[in-house]
Amino acid sequence: MSEAEAENLPQALQLAERGVKEPQHCDTRPILALALARSGHTAQGEALAASIDRTAPVSTLVRNYLLPTIQAAIQIHSNNPSEAIKLLEPTRRYEFARPGSFEDLYPVYIRGLAYLQIGQGPLAKIEFQKLLDHPGFTGHDVIGALSHLDLWKTADPEIPIYQRAKAEYAALPRLQGTR
Repeated sequence: MSEAEAENLPQALQLAERGVKEPQHCDTRPILALALARSGHTAQGEALAASIDRTAPVSTLVRNYLLPTIQAAIQIHSNNPSEAIKLLEPTRRYEFARPGSFEDLYPVYIRGLAYLQIGQGPLAKIEFQKLLDHPGFTGHDVIGALSHLDLWKTADPEIPIYQRAKAEYAALPRLQGTR
């Protein structure tokens, strides 16, 4: 997941493909599906999500947290952020759940990305602020750092995610004075 979020896509794909080939624990399958979706390999992510759905059709966390987050990530990659936001609606009740898979407030992070994609900076800021307000959930995960881009003032300027983040931040001038 960290490689996918940092847009180190070749490494993310290599790790995800290796993970798909190895025996999988029920908690790793959603992580792999989300990593594939975030890496742009949406067909593989969708197939793995469908497999998860078939094996746990009545699991509350699967139906209302894991699958919507994976499906929303796929929609973001497909430039359909409005659908991603709709898909993430059931996750609101479970945002602080600890499902054993990706439990670092990923639905919140994906919702924030969707709001950015549709140009709703103030709504994205609310979502990202949730991550910043709960470092116990995200302190060890790259999405915590991505949600707090001020930490990156001395980052390597060649990192693709850093370049994209700076461009996105520059496109949201109405937020710059509100911090």
